[in-house]
Amino acid sequence: MWLFAVAFALNDIPAGTLLTLACTYENDSPANRDAGSVCEPSPATDDEHEPCDNEVGNIMPLIDPQESQFVPGDAEVDDISPADALERQAAASCVQDGISIFQDPCPQPANVGIASSRKPPASTWKAVMGDVPCPVDWASAVKSCCPGLEKIVCQLNASSRPLRVGTPCAGFEAPVFALRGLGVTNFERTFALDIDPIPGKFGRALDAALGTSPQCHWFGRREGDILERPLDEFPSVDLLIAGPPCTPWSRYGRRAGQDDPRARVFWRIIDLIGCLAGREAPDALQCFLLENTSGILEHDAHHRRGIDEVLQRLGCAVPCFDVSVLRVNSKNHSLPQSRPRVYIVGVRRDRMLAGKSIDEPEKHPVETHFPDWLVPWDKTPPHFLEIPARLVSKKRKWDQHLDERDRQAQSRGKERWLAANANIERDRDNRWAASARLDGMFGTITRSDRLWLWVRPPPQAEPSEAEGSAASLAAQRYVMPVEALGMQGFPTKDPLLVAALQDLSCKLPDRRKDLLNFQRHCVGSGAC
Repeated sequence: MWLFAVAFALNDIPAGTLLTLACTYENDSPANRDAGSVCEPSPATDDEHEPCDNEVGNIMPLIDPQESQFVPGDAEVDDISPADALERQAAASCVQDGISIFQDPCPQPANVGIASSRKPPASTWKAVMGDVPCPVDWASAVKSCCPGLEKIVCQLNASSRPLRVGTPCAGFEAPVFALRGLGVTNFERTFALDIDPIPGKFGRALDAALGTSPQCHWFGRREGDILERPLDEFPSVDLLIAGPPCTPWSRYGRRAGQDDPRARVFWRIIDLIGCLAGREAPDALQCFLLENTSGILEHDAHHRRGIDEVLQRLGCAVPCFDVSVLRVNSKNHSLPQSRPRVYIVGVRRDRMLAGKSIDEPEKHPVETHFPDWLVPWDKTPPHFLEIPARLVSKKRKWDQHLDERDRQAQSRGKERWLAANANIERDRDNRWAASARLDGMFGTITRSDRLWLWVRPPPQAEPSEAEGSAASLAAQRYVMPVEALGMQGFPTKDPLLVAALQDLSCKLPDRRKDLLNFQRHCVGSGAC
């Protein structure tokens, strides 16, 4: 997730005041995944990677890797050859008391082990939360690129009425933390809605932490389905922020576009925008911000561009709004994540300042990389350093892939990789044989990807006569969910975030079972 600034004029705010926000997030609902989808990779570059139908989501749940790993037979696990199956079985049988006696032809680093059959702790995030670094403050970077922002925030906070914010497809409520990061305190979450039980637990805990008891916060499959809730039940807001499902237009999905039933959520949100904007002043909607995959700008399987349909519907719903389409990558805005997204920003035309327009935000001057955002290795819980026995064979292939890439770079006189990551659940031999990221960035972070990290010492610190391959010389482990939060812009030092995460750290086995049952129930429903 990334956060960027949008300026617009608000009704009932002192004349000439602009509100600058940093907030977008992506729906994390399992209802937006289709386990039976056929994902055909396009020749997109690494920077253009988009999640497939069964990868949608912007945040990893706060569960530990051994518990969260998919087991053979799940839709996400690749088919394996009989030889690999026998090898996997042999590896599993060689695990005794958490120590593997399986002899891997590609030796693993000293810090990597084979996971034992013992269940890991239900939660470890509290123990490491205070150690999650934040080497770059995105809010400070935004302020440095937006002269006068602090004055604007002061004016907003001094207003007699709070900014009313609505978040359909609420997810983990990134707008709340974005506003807080910018120093905006005079705002209220007027309504929030999400069908996924995990954001639902988060949203309720957030309400409790804020000491609020809103009547229009709807979570869960019964209350949180935007397709079933009448539009006139939504209270008036000044700002609406939403990340409708991107799977209809994702490059790694079926690309059915508007024929995909999940596109109905997007159309429903546009209908909601029209309903809110059509109310009498001062209750009328002033601005909206929608986020989606960059694939919406391209032709789908039916030779249609999703953005054309979106703009046509918005033109009918809110003809009094100026609508801008921006394409921005979070790696250019102080986060170690390459995530090109499309942002559709609409502002009521009579609130636009003369001579002003909404343009793509200025790139931040410094690029950051994920090793700087990791919890210190000596404070990493042991089970994040362990590989499930069933993944030993796949993991070896990824090591070999990284070694080959290192040799190629060295032979060509190019810079060798220092930090890499990949989803080692995927088999390098099948059609999902995507390359690992070697640029020190993450791609799209999803909760179906359990990313394995390789971090090599700087060239001057690596022994010139070192024995072993490039991969074996690297420190390795899984990325922790709380680290993924930080890399998506969440303020891991914010006590409000810590309080909102409380309910996501207990009763793990039951919660995972409930999630899987809910996922099977909702696949293809088109619910938000």
